[in-house]
Order: sequence, then C-alpha cells, then structure tokens
Amino acid sequence: MENGTTVGRPTLALAAVVAIVVAGVTFAISGPRNVVPDPEPAPTASTPEADDELVLGVWGSDAEVAAYRDVVEQYNQTVDDREAEVRRWPDAAAMLADIDAGSADPDVFLLPREDLASTVANRRNQPLLDLVAARGVSTGDDYSRTALNAFTTNDALQCMPYTSSPMVMYVNTALVDFQRLEDRGLPVPRPTDGQWTLDAFRAAAESGTRPRVRSRGFHIDPTLEGLAPFILSGGGSLFDSNEDPTSLALGEEGSVEAVTQTLDLLRDSTLTLTDRQLERRTPEEWFAAGRLGMMAGYRDLVPEFRDVEGLRFDVLPMPRLGSAATVGKLHGLCIADGTTEETEHAADFLVHLIDSESVAQVVRTGSLAPSHLQVAFSDAFLQPNRQPPRSSVFTLNQRNIALLPLIESWTELDDAAAEPLDALVNSPVLDRQQIEDLLSDLDETSRPILDPDYEPSEEESEGSEDESDEDGSSEDSGS
Repeated sequence: MENGTTVGRPTLALAAVVAIVVAGVTFAISGPRNVVPDPEPAPTASTPEADDELVLGVWGSDAEVAAYRDVVEQYNQTVDDREAEVRRWPDAAAMLADIDAGSADPDVFLLPREDLASTVANRRNQPLLDLVAARGVSTGDDYSRTALNAFTTNDALQCMPYTSSPMVMYVNTALVDFQRLEDRGLPVPRPTDGQWTLDAFRAAAESGTRPRVRSRGFHIDPTLEGLAPFILSGGGSLFDSNEDPTSLALGEEGSVEAVTQTLDLLRDSTLTLTDRQLERRTPEEWFAAGRLGMMAGYRDLVPEFRDVEGLRFDVLPMPRLGSAATVGKLHGLCIADGTTEETEHAADFLVHLIDSESVAQVVRTGSLAPSHLQVAFSDAFLQPNRQPPRSSVFTLNQRNIALLPLIESWTELDDAAAEPLDALVNSPVLDRQQIEDLLSDLDETSRPILDPDYEPSEEESEGSEDESDEDGSSEDSGS
C-alpha cells in the first residue's frame, strides 16, 4: 500500500483464480438478516453533527459494529484535522428513514443493493468512481465486474461493493454423510463439474430424514427468493426484462418447466419441514437443533451456527437443474451527497474503509462475505480452521449470483407472490396445467406492481364488470 490509500493488488496466483470469478452476474432480493434490538440513538435535527466530524452509518451484530469501530479508530490515528465515528441503526430501513427525515446525515453509509434505486432517486448519495480512482483504488483488479455492475446505475458507479454473499446450501454433516451415500452407489454432489443435481439433492435429503431422531431432510422457502436459484438454473426467468421489468415471467415455458421439476422434490412432505414444525421453530432453529439436514442461507448464518455446541456443518452451492445459478445479498458503501469539501473528506474516509486490511478486519467476524477479491481468497475470510470447511464456496459462487433489475417494490411483490407460491408447494395435487395457470396468474398480479402505467385489457375489464353485475355490486343495483 502507498500512503495507506491504495487497495493492494492480488498476487499473480490469486489473479488467475479471480479471472474465473469475473464471468458471472449478480442478484439481490433481500436485506441483511441481523437486526440489532437496542439501536443507539441516531443524531437529531436539534443536535447537528460537527463540521469536522465524519460519520459512518451501519447496522449489524455487536461483533460487526465493534469491528467497524476498530477500523474507524485506526483511521482516526492517521489524521489530525478531523475525527470519525460509527453511528449504529437497527437496520437499513431505519437509517434511510432518518436520512430522508433529515434527522441523520452520515458521510458514508452501508447500503443493501435493493435500496440502491430509491437511494439514487432520493439523492441520498453521489457517484464515486472518479473520487476513488483519484485516490488510487484499483477497482478493476480488486473487484469482479459483476460486483461493480451491482452498484452501477445511470451509467455511474454509485457505491463501492462491500459484501457479496451468494445463497448456498448449509449441510448438517452429522445427518448427511456424502461418503456413505457414495459408498452405497447413490449420486453425490460434485459441484466442480456440475453434478450437484436434483437427484443428488434428493438422495442427500432422504439420508437426512431420520425418523429415529425425528429429523427432516431439507427446507427451501416457498418464496420468489427461495425458488429463484432453481428457476434461473433451469433456464427460466423471474422477470420479463432485466432492464425495465413490467411483470414477472414465471408463466413462460422455461420457468414453468424449471418450477415443475423443482416441485417434484419440494412437494415431498416426507422430506421437508411441516407447517406445524415451522410454526414451532424457524428453519435456522431446526438446523441448529440438529433436526434438519439441509437449508438454504447466506454467510450471516455462520456465526450463529458456530455458536451451537456440537453442531457440525458445511456449505455447498445450490443444487442445479442446468447451469449454476444462485441469488445473493450484496451491500455497498456509499458517500452522501454534500459540498465539495465534505465529499473530499468522505472519499478519503471511504478509501480507508475499503482498504484490504480494513475489510479483512471486519470479515474476521465470520458473518460477511467480502466483495474485495483479495480478502475473499484470504485466510481472513476462509478461516480454514473453523466451520464451515468449504468457506471457498461463498467466494467461488459469487460468479453465479444473478443480477436482477433494481426495483423499489420488492415487498409488494413478495406479498403478492406469497399465497400462490404457498399453494404451489402445499396443495395436495397439481398437474402441469394447474402449475402453469398459477404461475401465469401471478405474472398478471405483478403487472400493476411493476408497471405504474399498466391498464387491464378490454377483456379483463369486461370480465370484472360481469362479475360485479352478478354479485349485485354494480352502480345500477345500489338504489
């Protein structure tokens, strides 16, 4: 590093591996899992921040926030003209609400990718490629193209990629013994050559289902997020367009075929957690109790599972129907909109935060998968003497994260999809035509959510009027 500002370049050996990672695309649906129950009070309008104070806005576990504070304290030891501090919120939504209300104004803040569209629209941030390039940050060497694309919109890099966690499959290795399965001649996962198929997944799920210990084989959430890796892997699409989506595309042939194949496994009630079990405990709690063979999740589950005495676990990529595909949680560090002088100081601060040594210090908490490739391939993240043994799965599968469009209506979309997707997974009997009809209806339901200019077709409008006449609720039937 030169003058403590330039992010270090990977070694030649590392660069060869990184070349593999650059080929992928990235996707993010949901925000961070960790929520802090007792947030520290945010700054208020009546207590403005001093001009010479820099503020980093974050949320997360106690361990994560403590690591951020250590990194900020190290920054303070290198500068004389200003102090920096960490302000903690319970989650991203609370922080952004305070920013919009004018009761908080962090100079640099952590941002989930799903909030990027609203952040740019509300001018909470400012583009920063020129700012970091002027300070010697080698984005081309230290970040995959897709990680950078994840935080690029309006032809500008809006935030620096900070974490990139693909959804992976957590495996209880005491319940699911792949060596035993292979000895019995059953299919086992070989992710490097694409052989982590649904057949191998079923064999693993069956081995993890043990009536004697009352364990179940696996759990996949019946949500857009939970089904997305299977749909994308099978050649389907979630949206009709990645640039300007106007509806979901689950009723298209490729998506229907992928969902149908996946449902053959997901609808096997002998292998999955029942509704009654899910009312009693979350999937994470069943896994931690040693009663669930496999479950999908992100890197933030690692510290939670490490703390469970006697739990043996590992991770694998998501099973595939065709090509490798997954979804992901991505976060960036953004610089707040401000005056030129404020921006220059904030940019210096940001460069310190994304320095490889600073990032390594935070990822040692175990809960974050870094976007910085040098750190992602280092022992600071891989932690070879700790569970899971295959932490490299998180790094190598960043290339398989699929990038979906930036939209502001995920919550509405998830709410609209909840009942139809639950019916797909839990209805007693469904043939292919019924599956296709349910998915096509969901596509139609999504249209007014994704497309503000959407208007029902003439036939749909007439159908609604006919129904209104039949139930006596038309204008003519009132008085």
